[in-house]
Amino acid sequence: MTAALIVSTARTPLAKSWKGAFNMTHGATLGGHAVAAAMSRAGIDPSQVEDVIMGCANPEGATGLNIARQIALKAGCPVSVSGMTVNRFCSSGLQTIAMAAQRIVAGEGDTYVAGGVESISCVQQEMNLHMAQDPALAAQMPAIYWSMLQTAEQVATRYKIDRSLMDAYGAQSQQRAAAARAAGLFDAEIAPITVTAGIADKQRGLITRETTVTQDEGIREGTTLEAVAGIRPAMPGGVVAAGNASQFSDGAGACVVMHEDRVAQMGLKPLGRFLGFAVAGCEPDEMGIGPVYAVPKVLKRLGLTVADIDLWELNEAFAVQVLYCRDQLGIDNDILNVNGGSISIGHPYGMTGARCTGHALIEGKGVLNNRISEHVFTLLGMIGIPTHFIALQQPNWMLVKPVRIVPVEVVVRNIAFGSLCKQMPIEPGTALEPPLLDLYYKDDAFGDPLLSEARLERLGLVSPEELAAIQSLALRVNTALAELFSQVGLELVDFKIELGHTASGELVVADEISPDTCRLWDREVKDSQDRILDKDRFRQDLGGVVEAYGEVLKRVQGACPEPRIYR
Repeated sequence: MTAALIVSTARTPLAKSWKGAFNMTHGATLGGHAVAAAMSRAGIDPSQVEDVIMGCANPEGATGLNIARQIALKAGCPVSVSGMTVNRFCSSGLQTIAMAAQRIVAGEGDTYVAGGVESISCVQQEMNLHMAQDPALAAQMPAIYWSMLQTAEQVATRYKIDRSLMDAYGAQSQQRAAAARAAGLFDAEIAPITVTAGIADKQRGLITRETTVTQDEGIREGTTLEAVAGIRPAMPGGVVAAGNASQFSDGAGACVVMHEDRVAQMGLKPLGRFLGFAVAGCEPDEMGIGPVYAVPKVLKRLGLTVADIDLWELNEAFAVQVLYCRDQLGIDNDILNVNGGSISIGHPYGMTGARCTGHALIEGKGVLNNRISEHVFTLLGMIGIPTHFIALQQPNWMLVKPVRIVPVEVVVRNIAFGSLCKQMPIEPGTALEPPLLDLYYKDDAFGDPLLSEARLERLGLVSPEELAAIQSLALRVNTALAELFSQVGLELVDFKIELGHTASGELVVADEISPDTCRLWDREVKDSQDRILDKDRFRQDLGGVVEAYGEVLKRVQGACPEPRIYR
């Protein structure tokens, strides 16, 4: 079946509603910024986009008039690119990603942008409430018009969830988010934005100020359980309080979703594959527990269980509903919302699903790839192989030397597998001695074609002397990597690297070295699928990607010196 891949993600920081930086920012500006950043990170031309699908829980006022179409234009898409606004309340941003993927599978297009936007500051207090309730429906099922706060209190009462548990979870969310922010774990998804904010000044009244927002405003470093437990409940006699409920926030997020063939054609590195989606209803008076019914549906369709999932993101509208869903589904708390959630980061209703999706995809393997690379680079440097690596800066990124990339990608193959066996009559698994070195022209427009010596000479990409240096360095890297991985029980099947010149003219390795760029097999495992500890787990829908990458890290860091830390 056709696969839909999520290629990139981007979001604004989340700002506090009313008093935060986005209190005068239109939804088109918020959403347009996120969509433009997502397209830029994917490396796609805006004209290639079939449709911009944006979720919004309150699509009126500053997020009305088909806000998705406005966002598409604000993001720089040509007028030929359409827009569609979707409302499934707090699941709107996730619903759009599902719709984009479904349209790709249905053959309607190959490139979509999906996400969500919410400006609570500009909309919630100005909403049209004329005839907001149907009297007959209100008489039939009054809870359909309850507030979310009421439904959260009902969940706590009905399922006997104590406030102390809710407060502990709320404190945990803040603590995890603060640690993640300090470690730079949100940096890869956030696209900083400059806006004009309204500020209440005691002397001058309401004034405006231009401000650049780079981080989420709601994360409270130093939050303790004791502090959270002391917050007054929102309803007299209730258990829901500000410390165990999501924050009112403004923001937008977007993902680029593409057909797998288009991704391969452009040589893009996808973040993840869309596998499935399910919805389910529950009683209106116990809002927020829908995952208890929807998750088993989608897992059954995919032939999976809760235990097969390595990382979970559940919307933290309220701690009480997360606790109920977690315990009913049997989710390990250690792999649930590992970097906090809506309680700490914020909850712009219609974009949260897009935020959760993007964060989970980045968190899953980005940090692991970075940590593996930094260990390997440190080892290579010690044995005299030049790289662009300087030091570890944050868990998911490193400090490197500026380089001028050589427009030639190098692939070194020790064992025949993958594309080589499709292009040549060589049996998969055949040892290649000496290693086979292939060169590819790095240009997405031409599909990164294989280069012959004649083509190299014709294009004038490198001189004969530089070509010899590239080949020599690549083979030195291969020898070093093969020895390293062999020591830790791994077979280096093949790998690809990019090279570049420093300001002084030195040729260096200028790419990550990770399971995303190396094909690695466990020497002790005979099963052809179970032995895979690299990107092929993703490509072949084998699951356990994060677990496999973690296993590689565990082995590598035990055999490599500790990397330098930038301070």
